[in-house]
Amino acid sequence: MDSKNEIFEELASKMNSQLSVETGNDDHDESYSRSENESDGEWETMSESEWSISDSDWSIAGDTESASDTEDEFSLSSVTPSLKDWSDEIRSAKVCPFKLKPGLKESCGKSPVDFFKLMFTRSLFEFLVNNINNYAMKIIYPNQQGRRFKEVTVNEFYVFFGLLLNIGTINTNIIDDFLKTPPIVEDSEEFMSDVRFGIILKCLNFEHELPGKNDKMCEISHMIDYFNIMMRKLVNPEKVLCIEESITVPCYEHVYLLTDEFGLAHKLVVYQYDQKPGPNVAKTLLEDKLDVGHSVYLSDVYNSLELTKFLIDRKTYVTGPIQRKRFGVLKEFKEKQLNKGEKIVKYNADGICVTKWKERREIIMISSEHSGEWKQYIDAYNQKNKKPACVLEYNKYRDSIEKHDEMMGQYYFVCGKKTRTTYKYKRLGVHILQMLMLNAYILYNKYGGKSMSLIDFRTVVVKHLLSYGKRVRV
Repeated sequence: MDSKNEIFEELASKMNSQLSVETGNDDHDESYSRSENESDGEWETMSESEWSISDSDWSIAGDTESASDTEDEFSLSSVTPSLKDWSDEIRSAKVCPFKLKPGLKESCGKSPVDFFKLMFTRSLFEFLVNNINNYAMKIIYPNQQGRRFKEVTVNEFYVFFGLLLNIGTINTNIIDDFLKTPPIVEDSEEFMSDVRFGIILKCLNFEHELPGKNDKMCEISHMIDYFNIMMRKLVNPEKVLCIEESITVPCYEHVYLLTDEFGLAHKLVVYQYDQKPGPNVAKTLLEDKLDVGHSVYLSDVYNSLELTKFLIDRKTYVTGPIQRKRFGVLKEFKEKQLNKGEKIVKYNADGICVTKWKERREIIMISSEHSGEWKQYIDAYNQKNKKPACVLEYNKYRDSIEKHDEMMGQYYFVCGKKTRTTYKYKRLGVHILQMLMLNAYILYNKYGGKSMSLIDFRTVVVKHLLSYGKRVRV
């Protein structure tokens, strides 16, 4: 940890020497009673180089594709011969044992604050504070004569972030929680003036310029890198993973998540609104999760035969529906009309099973793990029924991404105006901060030794952040 601190201090000193601007701090009417040095040893620090990736690593195959493109990397024009050899004979799936031990990679305390600090390192807060100060000094205050800006400190940002989280808590639509639990902060003026809070919020930005990168993704890429690298560094995922688009993000970009069955988000990737989603989304999210035996469940938007073949060769199972336009190898299988309750099942030499089944409508499922044979279950009316095994397994795990969005929406707050293009990356950055908060809560409930409701977890964290300083008149 000492080496990490030395690296970061060296980088920070270089950055401050280039970007520092002298300001008058003596005219500001408030300060914070808790000293800056008091918290230096409490937060884990991480060098900026450890959670930022190179320009070549950040680029995503297909980033330049537009919505007019007709096919993606997994086009069916390049179907391999093994995918063309289909049979009615049942063939066993390849054996891909799961090699990871799910759980935390690093030791952690047992309190909610410990898990919060596990996800939010001091280095992250220092990065955000530096961005706020630079934005204020370069963009806003040079154009306003006679006004001086007091630079934001890390301790003051803790208070600001606590008040920001409190906004989502007191605006909950869960009436019972709101009536039983008084607001965490009854008077925010006790900690920070409304004017000061508004200034920091206006200057909040997540921009990090990448060498040779001129696109707008540099405004949010650093936060995406931080989220993905922190999750990879801290947690070994469960065997079951799911891929879907998050619907709670209030911006024009498409955010795709890799979650487990408990709603814990392990990775995210952002596509701009004019980029076409497809199987390449799945490959990007899974690129560092291969060869260990994961079982992946995904919708027809991201699935294809070529993707399934690619992943099973990398010891990763896939189960999910597939679009007809991506199903270009079994014409007779695709076009045959079925009656309700009928199914057709085909297998290939790789153990990949394709099932066409009709209940209320026809569904084509592909799985490299589960068969298409009938499997009994008890339905919602407590009656025995049957469905193909691959359909039952897919239905079992497909709601995990909805579980993530449901928990995010309980105490969600929006930052910025949707109609302003300049605000959309701020909204996305604040959304990522809230995802980190939710991940800390899920990890605490799994490994903290004691379960807690989300509102109680947020209450403990907000009170801790606000303890870093009260507003003192001077």
